[in-house]
Amino acid sequence: MVADPSTATSARVRNWATTGRALSNNESSEIVELGTVSADEAVAARLEVEPGSPVFVRRRVVSRDAAPVHLTSSYYPAEVVEATPELKVPTSTGGSRELAAERLGSAQERVLEEVTSRLATDGEKLALGLTGSSSTVVTQVTRTVWLADGRIVEVAVKVCPGATVLKWSTPLA
Repeated sequence: MVADPSTATSARVRNWATTGRALSNNESSEIVELGTVSADEAVAARLEVEPGSPVFVRRRVVSRDAAPVHLTSSYYPAEVVEATPELKVPTSTGGSRELAAERLGSAQERVLEEVTSRLATDGEKLALGLTGSSSTVVTQVTRTVWLADGRIVEVAVKVCPGATVLKWSTPLA
């Protein structure tokens, strides 16, 4: 399985601009949880809020050709949820971050993706259809997205099978 977070992010932005849908035609997203949670230290640091601050979360399973490929928990500050009430609806918008940026009147400008590997939780193994030993490895990509005006629109934590290949291409000129 190959995933390309940086290209996928830019492709989502372009796809949203031309079609109004961020996911590709063979992808679907099922919302499995929404609501307000207390930001843990990692999310709080990225959203630039105090740990324990209330933030809104949308957890979903993204599938490609009907097979689950990753779990994503997207965290939003209150300002983003106020501007984008669709985030509170348990239906995939097909481009939550893109819709929020549009509503906030500022284009997405920059994304930071931090990649780590760790052991899967039982819930992650079940949702992703991972079988095998109790020491199943997953890859975690933590994405922070800034708008052109400097605001953070989303922090997302994506978990995919550990065998997923992640690729980046960075222009040097």
